[in-house]
Amino acid sequence: RPFSNRCRRAVTASLIGHRFLHLTASLLPIGCLLWRGGETAAIATPDSCETRIRLWTDLDVGAVERLQAAPTLQDRRAVLAEVLPGPPVLLDAYEAAVELGQELELSPGPLSALLGIVRCAISMCTQTPLPDVEECYAYCSELLLCHAVHHPPVSVAVFGLSQVARIAAHLFGSVLRHAKLYAYVLTPQACLDLTLVYLDSPEHGPEGEMPTTLPEEQGETAGNPNTGGIPLAEGL
Repeated sequence: RPFSNRCRRAVTASLIGHRFLHLTASLLPIGCLLWRGGETAAIATPDSCETRIRLWTDLDVGAVERLQAAPTLQDRRAVLAEVLPGPPVLLDAYEAAVELGQELELSPGPLSALLGIVRCAISMCTQTPLPDVEECYAYCSELLLCHAVHHPPVSVAVFGLSQVARIAAHLFGSVLRHAKLYAYVLTPQACLDLTLVYLDSPEHGPEGEMPTTLPEEQGETAGNPNTGGIPLAEGL
């Protein structure tokens, strides 16, 4: 169903807080987001961070029901460590997303989409050791739009406008605020083992081969093994 200009402005403003007004051009006249790969695509994200619907992609129904039924924070964290394994910094981000879902009273489907969005946002931050924060902002804005406008199969209205505003504030104020921290913790460390060989040094032969005798051995003789060192006093 066609969307009015007023509705499109409300969706854009609630998502990006007037910070990425250029994304308004990515909205089609009917109010849906243009699928990535078109002429107006904002950024070119890796294949692992495609802008697509995250409904039931990272968690199944049983896992979400176990999260919602966990009586304590420790039980909830244990379930998260089982269904979404990772270091403690990731578990903290997922736990904060679950708490936000409880505040918004999300059903199992939207809660799974919220956890998938948070997981994709962190994955986008860890694509390189030095993440492009503006690119991460634009990616999360498009990802939220895919869950705010009902236009299958490109997007599905999983969240309402007020819920989208709260989720956007959480992503931009918490997850993306620590983008460089996630990149530092989760990016694999590269170690460089450097070995230098100087072919023109005196220790090597004309073709880079080691000499047959060491300099210390060249100064020693059979009669006086200390020729190359300090001379011994006579009579000692």
